[in-house]
Amino acid sequence: MKTATFLQRALLSAAICVGVASGGSAAAAEKLKLVFPTSSATLALPYLVAQKKGWLDAEAIQVSGDSNAVRALLAGTGDVAIVGAFNAFAAAGEGAKFKAIGTWQGINDYELVVSSDINTMKDVEGKIFAGTGPGGPPEEFGKLLFRKNGVDVSKVRFIAVSGGHANIVQALMAGRASAGMVNTLSAVTGVRTGKIKILVSMGSAYPQIGYVYNLVRNDRIDDPALKPKLQQLTLAGIKASRYIMDHPDEAVQILVERYPDLDKGLATDVVQELNRNKVWGVNGGISKEQVAATLDIFKSTGMLKADVDPAQLFDYRFIDAALKEVGGK
Repeated sequence: MKTATFLQRALLSAAICVGVASGGSAAAAEKLKLVFPTSSATLALPYLVAQKKGWLDAEAIQVSGDSNAVRALLAGTGDVAIVGAFNAFAAAGEGAKFKAIGTWQGINDYELVVSSDINTMKDVEGKIFAGTGPGGPPEEFGKLLFRKNGVDVSKVRFIAVSGGHANIVQALMAGRASAGMVNTLSAVTGVRTGKIKILVSMGSAYPQIGYVYNLVRNDRIDDPALKPKLQQLTLAGIKASRYIMDHPDEAVQILVERYPDLDKGLATDVVQELNRNKVWGVNGGISKEQVAATLDIFKSTGMLKADVDPAQLFDYRFIDAALKEVGGK
């Protein structure tokens, strides 16, 4: 059976999503609806800060994965979908009609975590690397780091671990693997056990690789009722990103208020690591230089097969207007 493309998967249940979107009250419809592809606390942090500070009035809709986020956007369930950079390019390459207008997390926050006996990249040769399978960001970004640092990738055994990044960390802690690539929250959670450590941060090694983009349908981006809300979202994202950098303790407090089961010490360590890697979109998160570099890396590694014209995918009007108000940083 032929494997479905990313866009085909996103469109698979569009009719169902339209039915869901048509319900609800008129009052709820007035709020900007943001579709999140994950329950990740760190990805939601700028949103939580913006809401807490009164900079944004929006409703969050959580789905599972980028394909479902794109599906919700195309079906009209959400006004804006937060989608991983690679999958945004992939869907655009397959003909999806949307624009990226900015992001509050412009830089990849993946971390290469290793067992305590590994001290250099070369030490990974002859070991097992846990990811999510070929083509998945953990494995492909791991290979990217290895090649950059002279590691013979053919000497690394790659295994796929299901169940998300937390299970990759568990694989290392259980001795099933010696290295893996996970998000910052999962990495710091593992580091705090004393059984694994962070060897390299993708944000420091490849600060030009984008992480997520805020996507809006082409046929709605100039809707008079929606356009002011998109401007508010973009400005709020910039202000929240700067606030997290300038007031990390307050940002942590906002995070644990929303996620009371999250240990405050862990949250503090995670925010410090994210700030150290400067992942936040303090100037809108999608500079033309970064977009070009991200696309080049995805193409050169073979992760992205389709040709994508950034000029057709990215719309900088909202960022430009926001920076006129608050200035660049």
